[in-house]
Amino acid sequence: MPAIAPPYDQIKAADAYDALLKTSDDPKDLALLKQAETKALVHAMAGNSPFLARLLQMCPDALLAMLSLGPDAAWTAQYEDVRQQTYSAANLDQLMQCLRIAKMRMALLVAAADLSGQWDLGKITRALSDYADLSIESAVQFLLLDRIQKGELKAGNDGDKPENCGYFVLAMGKLGAHELNYSSDIDLIVLYDEEIAQATGPRSLSDCMIRITQDLVRILDARTAYGYVFRTDLRLRPDPGATSIALSVGAAESYYQSLAQPWERAAMIKARVCAGDRKAGAAYLQRLSPFIWRRSMDFAAIEDIHRIKNQIHRHHHHEKGAFSSRDLM
Repeated sequence: MPAIAPPYDQIKAADAYDALLKTSDDPKDLALLKQAETKALVHAMAGNSPFLARLLQMCPDALLAMLSLGPDAAWTAQYEDVRQQTYSAANLDQLMQCLRIAKMRMALLVAAADLSGQWDLGKITRALSDYADLSIESAVQFLLLDRIQKGELKAGNDGDKPENCGYFVLAMGKLGAHELNYSSDIDLIVLYDEEIAQATGPRSLSDCMIRITQDLVRILDARTAYGYVFRTDLRLRPDPGATSIALSVGAAESYYQSLAQPWERAAMIKARVCAGDRKAGAAYLQRLSPFIWRRSMDFAAIEDIHRIKNQIHRHHHHEKGAFSSRDLM
């Protein structure tokens, strides 16, 4: 194990470690906790981060799992446990609580693997992104199945399964590239294929999709006693000031073919389907491919690329001026 940074707040670090020793009477657990490497790790976590100090207090078993199984096996076990819990959630509140508690456990596990030097940067960002994918997929599956069971939504010819409903979510930006960091929000675009999805209740298809998306954002973004899962941003969709938060693929394709800006083309490079009807999502991205990867470029497009490059350059040199994070997508 490489050298671990000493704690900034030594008193808080010592208190957290002493409290951790009292969380288990199992001789094997105590043996792991009393190792010098574990003590140094706990001191670094609790003495340098109030957030991690709180997680050590709330879910010490997550750290014990990493210490006993190793980070890879502990992550796999935790991931599968969360998958089972979320898919069997009885109601929306239970799902929200499950995802938030799991987020705390996952964050503690990843931080411990990071600070102990057992995971490199690529593995850390991939793990954080994988949990975001699992959270989004779990929420979407729950919401679509709920609408199907209530008779508000019907899938296409493949049967009334959530994965066949024509509703899908695109991961954009850092999440799309599996590059989330500890404090990242998630950029999503929500779409539906109007030739597959069928609204069977009193609401229109558009209204039904919008309400599902509102619930999706609530599940992920709302703050409860257990915190939130991920801050969620839907503003990378076509013309966010004028369009609804769930957009039909026909409307989206029309926009990209006629009105989209060059930066929006660049943003779609990292787009991938992360939840919902993956077949419909893959077909949509395939149809959009000529827009993303054009065979030729006009002078306006080349000029816009130069503009984006210059803004990135100025940003790295901390120069003042208007700058949008979308230029980096």
